[in-house]
Amino acid sequence: MASPSRAVGGGGRAPIPAVVNMGARHAEAWLKALRADTRFRAVPLSRTAIEPAVREAALPGTPVVAVAGGDGTLGQAAAALVGSDTALAVLPAGTRNHFARDHEIPLDPPQALDVAASGVARTVDVGRVEGRIFLNTSSVGSYVNYVRLRWRMERWLGYGGASVVAAMRNLRRFRGYAVRLEVDGMQVRYEAPVVFIGVGERELARPSIGGRKRGGRRGLHVLVLSETSRLAAVRLAARAFTTGLTSLGEESGVHGFLVDACEVDLPRPQGTVALDGELEGMRAPLRYQLERDALRVIGAGDSGGLVGAGVGR
Repeated sequence: MASPSRAVGGGGRAPIPAVVNMGARHAEAWLKALRADTRFRAVPLSRTAIEPAVREAALPGTPVVAVAGGDGTLGQAAAALVGSDTALAVLPAGTRNHFARDHEIPLDPPQALDVAASGVARTVDVGRVEGRIFLNTSSVGSYVNYVRLRWRMERWLGYGGASVVAAMRNLRRFRGYAVRLEVDGMQVRYEAPVVFIGVGERELARPSIGGRKRGGRRGLHVLVLSETSRLAAVRLAARAFTTGLTSLGEESGVHGFLVDACEVDLPRPQGTVALDGELEGMRAPLRYQLERDALRVIGAGDSGGLVGAGVGR
């Protein structure tokens, strides 16, 4: 049984270390806000320095480390804090900020800083694949190509325009490949172009399809797109966009499982995996594992919105 949550604030405490990924979309605004707030000590860094800096800051007795960045940055910070008594205070400086939204962290800097300085620590689940931590989602297949294309075009087209063009170009490369899932010891095989794995049960209905389901069950939510033709995939995407996925199975073209562990095989020994929007090369098979209550996250004192979360230990 988890112990009651406790506030992390307190008078006379040293400033909270606040690591800022200067490559994040809103990094400059967050750096300015942090430097104007004496409760924090801003540490501006490049993306590659985030994980070691957080690990170094999380000395024994350090109650909280704040991190400003997007979901990928937070995943790196989480890798340094999983299993420790130091809590992560989320400062949402990215583009989409899925993790912050799912856990009801304010996007407004002054409000988020107040939560970081005086909120309570609660434990949340994380996913792990081949040693890498992810907080929201991991994907294998055509989505990886989509992310890569979007990255290349975002400088010129912006996030929205690059997303549309990348989706259209990716459709031309759409192909299925053999995927083997081991779900609770049972072998399941599909010819699938996309495998999506989320931490916590995912919403299948509009308008929040793909997001974390409020009050949803804990586990790894594995969704497998089994449609391999372009036309069928377009129809499925149109249905998901307009009405959501009202059912799973052969008729819908999407199969779903909620598990604590699974294994995804790839057609080649080495493949690219998307983790919270970042791309990582990994060797197959990919072994996914849910780690329950592995990370302490700071939330508002009255927040009940930490989905799939336990209470701070």
